[in-house]
Amino acid sequence: MKNTRLIGFFEIVGASLIWGSNGVIINIVPFPSYVIAFFRVLIAAIAIAIGILIAGKWSFLRASYPLKKLFIIGLILCLGWGLLFEAMKRLPIAEAVLLNYTAPIFVALLSPGLLKEKTSKRTAIALGLSFTGIMLILLSPAKLQFNSGHLWGIIIGISAGLAYALFILYSKKTVTYINQYTLALYANLFASLILAPGLTTITHTNFPQTQTWLLLLTLGVVNTAFALTLYYSGLRKVRAQEAAVLTYLEPVSAAFYGYLFLGQLLTTLAIIGGTLVIGGVTSPRFNRTLKTTLTRSPTVKPKKLDSTSDDLQVDEDVEV
Repeated sequence: MKNTRLIGFFEIVGASLIWGSNGVIINIVPFPSYVIAFFRVLIAAIAIAIGILIAGKWSFLRASYPLKKLFIIGLILCLGWGLLFEAMKRLPIAEAVLLNYTAPIFVALLSPGLLKEKTSKRTAIALGLSFTGIMLILLSPAKLQFNSGHLWGIIIGISAGLAYALFILYSKKTVTYINQYTLALYANLFASLILAPGLTTITHTNFPQTQTWLLLLTLGVVNTAFALTLYYSGLRKVRAQEAAVLTYLEPVSAAFYGYLFLGQLLTTLAIIGGTLVIGGVTSPRFNRTLKTTLTRSPTVKPKKLDSTSDDLQVDEDVEV
């Protein structure tokens, strides 16, 4: 039992360390953010489809849920990835990742309207800590100039966090009616269709070279399909709150990778601000509020997946 739990910890740590390298790939690939996002979701959709076919779960290819709603999830997904990748090109990648991690703040802010509940004092304090952290990341004369790419990067990064929050809320409602693999397949497929017009910016002069193709494949196969497999496997072995805390190795590793491969340095204020953001959204009270928010929807009794069943265990958190 202890060994199983330890394996789960290592799997989630491994996934988080892999995700931390996303920003390095984004900065090296010489394409606009929306083009990179297109290849990311397209390759992910292909990898998921291949995995479904290898597993022999043909029924997962059929969408029993309204395609219009799956299209909306795909739209939110492509917005989230496009905005995050653009923020990574404009900011030190650790800052961009931290701003994307404001998603739980937006989930908590939206929950009163969704659940008709008042925000508790402790949750308000946690939100205040995270908001203060964002302000500290902002506090730099150079960043506050309106012609500064850094300022726009921060605005885009916060917008990515909002898109991620909408994705969490919408996906959580959807995954009670459709298994997570079908949801992931169609969300990435629709996102790739929405982003496809961006391919018109690719010409014979900037057509992907071998190195670029390898990086894009790494982003789609290793950093998406493989890392998510590790994460979901680990999530079944450890508690959800423990998994949530471990995933905050992503911004920490992003800072390390940014320094090692791109020579990026974080300011003291950015480090303090990032600590406050993480501290706010990982506080026990805040996590209980989020859990309440995300479970206030029709639920499906979890069923163990076996070789003869097409029923899936529904995870507490769904990331596509």
